Amino acid sequence: MSLKSFHIVFSVATTVLFIFLTGFYGYLYWWTEEIIHGLVALINLLLTLSGIFYCKNFIEKYKSISNL
Repeated sequence: MSLKSFHIVFSVATTVLFIFLTGFYGYLYWWTEEIIHGLVALINLLLTLSGIFYCKNFIEKYKSISNL
């Protein structure tokens, strides 16, 4: 596995993890209405969006390297 493909797989896995955590803490906030769960859900949502942005930019920047 090349470094580029490992980087893409790791970025996608991290983004999926943050999507899961956003849903999990959003669900906790929905039922408990504790502000800390809402804040953690918001932070995870921001990390999800930044992970998507990073992955998109990485793929565009290194699309010339084709050793996947």
